[in-house]
Amino acid sequence: LRARVDGPYGVLPESPSPLVELEEKDPVLEALIHVVQAADNKRGMDISAFWVREGFEMIVLITALSRPQLQAIALEIESRLRHRLRMKRRKSQWPGQTIRDEASMGWSCLVYPRITINVMTPVQRSYYDIESIWRDDNEDYEKVPLHEILREEGFGNLRITKELGADPNDVTPRDEQEEAEAQVHEDDEDLYEEDEEDPFWS
Repeated sequence: LRARVDGPYGVLPESPSPLVELEEKDPVLEALIHVVQAADNKRGMDISAFWVREGFEMIVLITALSRPQLQAIALEIESRLRHRLRMKRRKSQWPGQTIRDEASMGWSCLVYPRITINVMTPVQRSYYDIESIWRDDNEDYEKVPLHEILREEGFGNLRITKELGADPNDVTPRDEQEEAEAQVHEDDEDLYEEDEEDPFWS
C-alpha cells in the first residue's frame, strides 16, 4: 500500500488570495486587504471589520480556534504590514509584552495608525463582544463588506458560533445570516455561560 500525498508533507496547498485593486489609494483599505488575507491564509474565522469615528479609524476582528493559531495569525499580520507596507505596530502599554505573551491570554491587539486588529479566541470574543458594543451603543458604526477580499473556500466568512452549533454543515455566508444575528448572540451566552469571571485574567 502507498500513502496518498495530496501536497507537500501530506498537506493540501492553500489557494491564492483574490487580487484586489483599489480605485483610489487608501492606506487604511490597503492595510485591511493585507490583514484580512493574512488571517484568511492562516485559517482565521469569523473575520469582520467596521469603520468608527466617522470613517477615520477601522477595527478588525478575527477569531482563532486555539492560542497557537492566534499567535500564528497575529505574527503573520505583523510581518506583512511591516515588510510590505512599512507599517510599525504601536508599542504595547505593557512594556516587554510580545505577541506570544498576548496569545497566551487569548487576545492579541495590534494597534496601527487608523487601524486596530483584534485576534481573539472564541471565549474572549464572545465575552467582550466588541462589535456589538460599537454597533448597539454607538451610532458611529459602519460595517465593511469583506467578501471580495476573502477566498471562497476559506473560513473567514464563517461565524464561529454557527460552526459550533447544531449543524456543522451549515456554511452559509455571513451576509445571509444577518436576520439570525439576534439568535446567534443568545446562543453565545449559552455556549460560554461557564465564564462567570473575566476570562482575560483566568
